[in-house]
Amino acid sequence: MLKKVINIVSFITGGLLNIGVVLLTLFLVYMGITRGFENGKLFFTDQDNTKRASEDIIIHIPEDADAKDIGLILKAHDLTSNEWAFYLQARLNGTYNLFRPGDHLLNANMTVNEIMEILQKSQYSLPEDELKITIVEGLTNKQIAEFLASKGYFTAKEFLDECADGEYDYPFLQNVPEGRDEKRLEGYLFPDTYNLPPNPTPRDVISRMLKRFDDVMTDELRLKAENLNMTIDEVVIMASIIEKEIKVPGERPLCSAVIHNRLEAGQKLEMCSTILYVLDKRKDRLFDSDLQVVSPYNTYINAGLPVGPISNPGAAALTAAVNPANESYLYFVVRDEETGEHFFTASYDDFLTAKALYNQKY
Repeated sequence: MLKKVINIVSFITGGLLNIGVVLLTLFLVYMGITRGFENGKLFFTDQDNTKRASEDIIIHIPEDADAKDIGLILKAHDLTSNEWAFYLQARLNGTYNLFRPGDHLLNANMTVNEIMEILQKSQYSLPEDELKITIVEGLTNKQIAEFLASKGYFTAKEFLDECADGEYDYPFLQNVPEGRDEKRLEGYLFPDTYNLPPNPTPRDVISRMLKRFDDVMTDELRLKAENLNMTIDEVVIMASIIEKEIKVPGERPLCSAVIHNRLEAGQKLEMCSTILYVLDKRKDRLFDSDLQVVSPYNTYINAGLPVGPISNPGAAALTAAVNPANESYLYFVVRDEETGEHFFTASYDDFLTAKALYNQKY
């Protein structure tokens, strides 16, 4: 009798234990699915802009931009925190191929749906009393000053004086080394298209360009620079060289690799673009005497990076500076003058052979 009672109790407790295990398993599965859903929801859910202060923002969508490209443009203007969230939402609601190229007037407190609605409408036209200028990549501050002076806004000297003496409260400028007072903004005037007020002053232009640089130099780029033990100023200097040396977009990371590798090996950079910056004039060919010009920007006679940027680089060059290709290249030679295509190599003998083959002196 006792044995039967024990068997019954064992059956009941064993069944309850099994039920408990099953319930616990189902609970854990439920929690896992819920957690995964929430994580996924967070990844594909965009930031809430509705509580932000009102601020008009004009963005430009290139002709060949797709939904992901537009997401990146919005992210650069802090209108979205996740380009993939924008892309996915555009795919889900069927608007991904309805966005119109050109200029669009947005606001910092718009929702993604409001932004998508505007991007499907006609292009935004600037008011008659607003001006629009485009500064291309690779210009020096002096060249920018001359370009703006040609528009009749102000003199080149007034612009350069503001570059030298104007006060701008950006952390990246506080880290510019001393001794570059008249050129402290060289490299930081970001090339882009800008809307200006009527009768703009040099400060109107410079403040917009510096703000755009601060936007483009994202936390991701800053972190990569930190991981490479580079200051923001070193990133800008390297990017300014890449901007002047390279025409073919795919070669920017390769040029970056050459610069990083030469610095690590203790070799002089020997970049012709730094000589042209010192000479301050256009030359199709350099002479041996040009390479001996005394200047802290001359990378043929000075080791390391030049003392400062030699141009104002765009986003692609800045990105390449902190994303060098995983190559051992130490040399490159122009092999097509028309396209600007280069031959890259890690071998000095191959470098000499390429110079002879492509009729290049340096």
